Parts: sequence; structure tokens; C-alpha cells
Amino acid sequence: MNLIKGPDELPSNLLLISLMDVQPVKAKCPCCNKVETLTICEHCNCTKCTNCNEKHIDDIRQSTRTTLDELQNTNQNDLKGLFFFCFKY
Repeated sequence: MNLIKGPDELPSNLLLISLMDVQPVKAKCPCCNKVETLTICEHCNCTKCTNCNEKHIDDIRQSTRTTLDELQNTNQNDLKGLFFFCFKY
């Protein structure tokens, strides 16, 4: 297996995810490096401690709000041109 984009290309460890649903796992959080009980993000299946996961979810919410605001403030003709450009290439 050649990993062009790095470890993100590897499939999720479904056994680990299933076990974490049953028994919480204490390990080093990949974000803050503290040994904490890890949780799984329901959006992207990454593991983080509770504090980092809450910040991660807040970041996703803010990013989604920003994108929605930009789309609501965009002229429909501009969107049509953007979609045409994206599918052209």
C-alpha cells in the first residue's frame, strides 16, 4: 500500500472505535498530549480528549456558520459561474 497523502489514507480502526463505545480508553490526546479519556468525533472519527473534542466541534460549527453566511450573501449568478468553473476543470 502506497500512502501518498499520509496516515489519513488508512481506514478507520473499526475494532478500536467499537471498543471505545463500550469501554472508555485513556491515552495521550493527539492534540494536547495529556493522558485523558478519549472521545471520538462524530463528524470525522478522530480521537481527542473531551476538552479538545469540544474545541474541535466548536471550530467545525464556526466554519460551517461562516460558509453558510458566505453562501447566503453570494449572488446566485456568481454561484452558477463558480459551479460551471469547478466542473469545467
